[in-house]
Amino acid sequence: MASNKKPRKKYVKKRDLIDPIRSAIMRATKLRPFEKAMLLDPIWESFEKLKKGEWKNEDFKFMADCLNVAQALTLPGIGLLPDHMDKFDAAHHALQQLSARRNATGKWLAKGDELRTIEVGIEFHAIQIDFVSAGELAKATQRVDDILKGAVSGSPGKGHIHTVLQAD
Repeated sequence: MASNKKPRKKYVKKRDLIDPIRSAIMRATKLRPFEKAMLLDPIWESFEKLKKGEWKNEDFKFMADCLNVAQALTLPGIGLLPDHMDKFDAAHHALQQLSARRNATGKWLAKGDELRTIEVGIEFHAIQIDFVSAGELAKATQRVDDILKGAVSGSPGKGHIHTVLQAD
């Protein structure tokens, strides 16, 4: 009985075909009103909790992530409101001060100027959300994920966000 010494081919999953037209439309389509609400309502709810003194660590992480995405939307490649990067930098600085105060006192207590600075950052992010496409938002989110993964591993990420806040 003759045997074949030739190894079997490995199983390769068939590739899914991506419809290029559908993909292009998805990247270019602006967010619908309910999608905008799904993005912005939790941000404003978190901000209201901060004003009432009811913030928790998860709220800080969420707000830091939102402002990181807002900054990523201003960077080249997307470029939504690049002239207002300073507003997002100031909001990040206010979050850093808030975090330092939290570490010192054990409570999330914001001062009036910090609240206003964070509110301005959220307002400008809301303007970005009005004009961003689904593809641009996905690109910005991926950019932030890459940068934060790089910061955690000790290597630089694939982009630059002026103030990377990693929500610990």
